[in-house]
Amino acid sequence: MLQVQVLDPKGFKALRQKMMLLLKNHQDGRITKQAAIKFKELKSKDLNRSDVAIITCIDEDSRLAGMLACTGYGKDFSLMVVHKSMRGHGIAKDMLNEVVNYLGEFYGIVAVNNIPSLKAIFGSGFVAYDMIVRPSGKVVLKIRKRK
Repeated sequence: MLQVQVLDPKGFKALRQKMMLLLKNHQDGRITKQAAIKFKELKSKDLNRSDVAIITCIDEDSRLAGMLACTGYGKDFSLMVVHKSMRGHGIAKDMLNEVVNYLGEFYGIVAVNNIPSLKAIFGSGFVAYDMIVRPSGKVVLKIRKRK
């Protein structure tokens, strides 16, 4: 059984190293350097803010299967990573639904060539409200969902 949960500051301290490893080993080059840096700079006390959330998914063996982190409801930064061996089990959708339930709204940016993330995002009821072509030529969608 998978358990999706919102972390409090104590839980963040306890799982921080595992989250860093998950980000390093399972993000497949999909997370921007800026988002990774903002996550690394995140402090436990930041979780007391109403626009910040860290959502985790723990598997039946108490292993970290996925995580989602954001500040500014995702407008400042957001990232989501699912362990490679756990993909295809609806973890991304569950975490996306949980963050919207917890914060009331969530925003993000996803590359148009990231098909698994697009499936999770649109399958969770998100909408794309803008498209950006980055200086690198990469096309990304701005997405959002409100409760």
